[in-house]
Amino acid sequence: MQDLHDGVGGQLVNALALAERGSADVSSLPDTLRDAMNELRWAMDLAGPREADLLMMLFSFRERYSARLRDQGLAVDWFFEDALANLPPMDAARSIDIIRILQEAFANIVKHSQARCANVRVSWEGDELSMAVSDDGVGIPPSPPHGRGLANIQERAERLGGKLTLQGGQHGSTVSLRIPVGQPSPRG
Repeated sequence: MQDLHDGVGGQLVNALALAERGSADVSSLPDTLRDAMNELRWAMDLAGPREADLLMMLFSFRERYSARLRDQGLAVDWFFEDALANLPPMDAARSIDIIRILQEAFANIVKHSQARCANVRVSWEGDELSMAVSDDGVGIPPSPPHGRGLANIQERAERLGGKLTLQGGQHGSTVSLRIPVGQPSPRG
């Protein structure tokens, strides 16, 4: 259910935002709906591989979502630290949880923040992976709505053995994730 909400649900939020604007952006609606179908397929195939390359999944996410986010008026700067190239392999479920947290962060930005710019920073130092998604929107209200999205990403963070932090002010918000990962293994 979480993968359906965070993956397909996020894509459908994007499609709805395009349709509600009623502007020239509607021309990208078919692509957004195709992405939703791809997300549904991905959710059904989650039982597949045992290991996943997180860095490759992050690059793939950036490539697939950048144009959609730009179509919705959101400029995104991406920073993936070079050290991620040496990140030890992690099981597919952990990698997918990280990507789903990223997807939900963007779904919330698009749906609630009125942001024009966002930044994604992913780094790895020692035994900790950090991911932060910041925006320049209206910020997270003191009592955020109790939808499924925030609960899902909190559950995912806990399952990863990590810590999820939501920070917001009048000029934007940040969703931060910190999780433990192993030490580098030689790749040959």
